Amino acid sequence: MTTDRLFDEGAALERTQMAWARTGLGLLATSAIAARLTLDESTWMAAVVAAVGGLGAIALLLVGQSRYRAVHEELWTSASAATIGARPATAGVRAATSAAIVLSTVLVVSIALSG
Repeated sequence: MTTDRLFDEGAALERTQMAWARTGLGLLATSAIAARLTLDESTWMAAVVAAVGGLGAIALLLVGQSRYRAVHEELWTSASAATIGARPATAGVRAATSAAIVLSTVLVVSIALSG
């Protein structure tokens, strides 16, 4: 059976959605570790780190899921399989990566200060 559509029933879309989920879970884990390590030094700082990291992770998970649904719908109703929303997705992943780097830096600094 041949088709004129260049779409593999969501294989790349599934991988992208899983990458969003992994990034969100990584951010959540990093913020939890950073919050735990800063808890001894400052309770409010630990709360801020946990809140920012937790909210960022939840946002990433929700955005990844909503993008999956929107792109999946577009691919199945559209005549072409063009790169739908590639720029916003790339910007989101870059923002999440930057947030993970910042939280990792907080983690390293708190370890250095407590040691």
